[in-house]
Amino acid sequence: MTLTPKHAYFAKKNSVSKELKNVEGQISIKKKTSNLFGNRVLHTRDGLDLRSFNSIIFIDEKKLTAEVEGLVTYEELVKATLQKGLVPTIAPELKSITVGGAYAGVGIESSTFRYGFMHETVLETDIITGKGIITCNANENKDLFFAFPNSYGTLGYAIRLVIKLIPAKKYVKIERERFDDIDEYTSRMGKLTKQNQPKGPLDYIDGLIFGEHEMYVIKGTFTDTPKFVSSYTGMDIYYKSVRTKTVDYLTTFEYIFRYDTDWFWNSKAFGLENKFLRALVPKSLMRSDVYYKIMRFENKHKIFNPIKHFFGAKKTEQVSQDAEVVIEKAPEFVRFFLKEICDDIPLVYAPAKAYNPKAKFALWPNFGDEIRMNIGFYAPIPTTHPSGYFNRLYDKKVISLSAFKMLYSDVYMTSKEFCSMFDKKTYDEVKKKYDPKKQFRDLYEKCTSRQIK
Repeated sequence: MTLTPKHAYFAKKNSVSKELKNVEGQISIKKKTSNLFGNRVLHTRDGLDLRSFNSIIFIDEKKLTAEVEGLVTYEELVKATLQKGLVPTIAPELKSITVGGAYAGVGIESSTFRYGFMHETVLETDIITGKGIITCNANENKDLFFAFPNSYGTLGYAIRLVIKLIPAKKYVKIERERFDDIDEYTSRMGKLTKQNQPKGPLDYIDGLIFGEHEMYVIKGTFTDTPKFVSSYTGMDIYYKSVRTKTVDYLTTFEYIFRYDTDWFWNSKAFGLENKFLRALVPKSLMRSDVYYKIMRFENKHKIFNPIKHFFGAKKTEQVSQDAEVVIEKAPEFVRFFLKEICDDIPLVYAPAKAYNPKAKFALWPNFGDEIRMNIGFYAPIPTTHPSGYFNRLYDKKVISLSAFKMLYSDVYMTSKEFCSMFDKKTYDEVKKKYDPKKQFRDLYEKCTSRQIK
């Protein structure tokens, strides 16, 4: 954990402000991370160097807030807040995701059923824009504040944020219920969400779908008195435990990052579900950011393609997607997915509800009091189809159900389809105001893997 006094942040901010005035043309950022899953370029040279904006400024135990710089990872933030008996209201399950990245995208977790999406937990932020560094909140520069979530660097970059925290205990008790019918399963998710509003015994709710007749509700509750403590950072694999343990206990830190060790289930592609190979790999390398770097390197250099071809490996298409589907239509989406895309790799299934039903974010639909199901899939699928076939199928279904998808993933939509998901008029107005010289990329251009005519 790196703590920095407020004056140190202002010194860095002033330095970037001066540098920003001399930037001609497109503004690019020098950083080590990306919140987009597609094979996009990371800027490691040139551009504004924001890598030093990775410190925690202050944790306010009375106000239940944390003031942090934009490149602080959730791994570092959770470590720091847990020392004070607190955790971020919404903490994504991958350690290397940054607070600024989650805000520019959309952060969702198993606490979203009660506290909404990550951007709803942000109280104030400083954003690098085409007009300089702007401080905004619900009252000051509120047009930018409500347009920024899900903008993915097309309106600017968040370098300071004040976010909400909640009290936590040292451990999380996990209880699982199995279902074999998608309608009953979804109904149970909806009832649990309603029963735990605005408070209730459950602190976390999510689920996994393994197939048409095997699905689990996963309930989490803070506790200081575990009967035993499991760990899934070594030989044991978290997602597999869902099928074998009705009750489990994890430290709160390991619960939040329960999917990081195996990058959900993508470590299988690196052979790490083989217990002999797994035993040889240092724990320090079994992390989502390590896998991500290997994947990007392979996507760029194609070193292992000839080897895989020699051993008869099938062609695959990477499908990394999250859709927000109104709960009444969620079973239809799941049935479609299992039939048309993949039925032998888990689907994440989690209830989501807006914290403030009246808040209107330009790039994130106002769901009101609706319960939506977040349906996530993250894996390569064997295919004989042309490139992008499954992702396009996915996107067409999202549009047909008037659903919404997170834009970190591959997008195979027409411009009209893409823009139908959000308030493009407001976004265009904010972009024109805060990016008058068009120094940041267009959202459709940046997020779209293949532009469909």
